[in-house]
This record gives sequence, structure tokens and C-alpha cells, in this order.
Amino acid sequence: MAEASGQEIVRQYSYDSVPTIKRFSQSRAFIRGLMGPFGSGKSSGCVIELVRLAKRQLLVDGKRRARFACIRNTYGRLADTTIKTFLHWLPDGVFSTYAEVNAYRAEPVRRVQTISR
Repeated sequence: MAEASGQEIVRQYSYDSVPTIKRFSQSRAFIRGLMGPFGSGKSSGCVIELVRLAKRQLLVDGKRRARFACIRNTYGRLADTTIKTFLHWLPDGVFSTYAEVNAYRAEPVRRVQTISR
């Protein structure tokens, strides 16, 4: 749990209604892909998986370091869906601080600067 502006934020995720995403999460493959229909929970499942994988990293100087890639077919889809979902689960300023970057250059759209918790 974390707090933002004095409000407690609680996020819970269940694999009960998404068996495909559960199998995706259980895979130890280095490269994995996930496909499914609109609204099937792919983006949310992937954000939860990123958090789960990041938590498995060893602590070095009090920090866990990890890098991940989130790929969409267009910047518009990335901004409208994937980033929106990411910020739902990991709000800016609560779990971490993000920097907006010009998406029309060959640079990341969002860059995690610090992670607390």
C-alpha cells in the first residue's frame, strides 16, 4: 500500500478470471508474448508481471534494478492504453517518479527515475 495526497491507494490483482495471463506469469521464458482480445486484461497482467519480476531482483545498495520493454504498434496506442494502465497500477509520485520524454524522437516515452518501496 502507498499513499498519495493523504489517500491510501490499494491495488489488488487476481488471476482467477484470466487463466491465460496466469500461465503467462508462470512461464520462466526469457522472451514471452501475450495476445488476446480487447479488454482481456493483457496490459494489467503485464504490469503486475513487471512488478513481480522487479521484486525478484537482488538488492544492491538498497535498490532493485531491472529493465523492461513495453512494445505497442503505434505511439498513440502506447500512450492511450499501455501508459494509462501502467499509471493506474503504479501512479506517478506514489511508487515512483517518471519523466515525460518527447515520443517523436528515438527516446523512451516514460523513464523511471526513482523507485521507492
